[in-house]
Amino acid sequence: MDHFTCRLELFIKYTNSPSWSSDISFCDTQDTFRLLEAFEVLWDRRPRRAGLEPKATGVNLSGLAPATKVTPSLLEFDKRQQQLCGLMDAINKRYGQNAVCFGGALGALEYTPMRIAFTRIPDPETES
Repeated sequence: MDHFTCRLELFIKYTNSPSWSSDISFCDTQDTFRLLEAFEVLWDRRPRRAGLEPKATGVNLSGLAPATKVTPSLLEFDKRQQQLCGLMDAINKRYGQNAVCFGGALGALEYTPMRIAFTRIPDPETES
């Protein structure tokens, strides 16, 4: 829990149509529930029409700031939710990525292999 983010971008590449992307900004957060809510807003915005076939999707978090430089919002603070996210992170760090996850992610986990980002190389011990 070293960083906060304030922007999420969703992009979709289609096999038979131009790519699409959209983004949403929010108060600095590291709350998984808030990030999922933001993702759902963007997912609902995506183009939907007959014959439109997604080829690839991606999610990008930006506006990253070290936790030491962020003053969390008092209006959006939910201590129990923050504790749950922290506990999930601690369990996954100790027992391996996806030792615990949100139920909706279970079927998709095998289709999302570890990727190497441009700015960092993932730690295989915690991300494989």
